Amino acid sequence: MKRMIPVVACALMLASVAYGQKPVRFLAGVGIGLPTGDLSNGWNLGFHGRFNVVIESSPGFTIEPNFQFDLFPLDKQGISGLSGGGVHALIFGADFRYLFPSSSPTRFFVVGGAGIAAWGISDLRYQGDLEVAGDSETKPSFSFGWGIMFGSSPTMKYFVEMRYSTILSSGSDVTWVPITFGLKF
Repeated sequence: MKRMIPVVACALMLASVAYGQKPVRFLAGVGIGLPTGDLSNGWNLGFHGRFNVVIESSPGFTIEPNFQFDLFPLDKQGISGLSGGGVHALIFGADFRYLFPSSSPTRFFVVGGAGIAAWGISDLRYQGDLEVAGDSETKPSFSFGWGIMFGSSPTMKYFVEMRYSTILSSGSDVTWVPITFGLKF
């Protein structure tokens, strides 16, 4: 399954170019991840990064094969000598974005997507000794949210977006709210 996502992404890009649609664009962003649910009970504010291939399928509507990375450090609560224990997720998927019509260069959008997440927790060590071995799994994920895209250039836009993201884990689901700042080019 993991091998199919890049193949599908490449096929979508080639199909877009081959049929003379608008040029393929890219979207890249970084930001913070606000842990929610069980993730907020032991992990700090996280780092979020993403890269999308933007294929316009009809005016205002895009299909975006993508990958994203999220990292949440363990809340060590002042314990010195403690290392590791962070939560990480690498997600490959596809987003569907709708930009609402506007005569202004600022456009609001809604976005949603689904994918496959390889996520886990790193080894937890105390003064170099292994206390808890890390673990990982690959599970389905989904997200939905909204944002604003702005800029006067037709080839380069800035965006700010907020989503609610979930990985359907074997235990309790892993949930967080990434807030992303980025560029569409």
